Amino acid sequence: MLKTIFKNYPLWFMLIWCAVMIGFVVIFITGINLALMMGGLLILYVSNAIRAWKSERILSVISIVLSCVFAVATFLLL
Repeated sequence: MLKTIFKNYPLWFMLIWCAVMIGFVVIFITGINLALMMGGLLILYVSNAIRAWKSERILSVISIVLSCVFAVATFLLL
């Protein structure tokens, strides 16, 4: 079952996703820092835009717009 779910996602995307999720857990346990969490979301949305550029162009554009929003929010939080 997991093989059918994960075959649609490339390995590099899964590694980035796992690293960011582990980072979220560590940040949440040690103390919530919203700037670091926004940075993690920025990384996730940019990697999703790169992953979906060929097949789902609209999703990629939305991901790029959301990454810009998270970049501005991170800048304002610092």
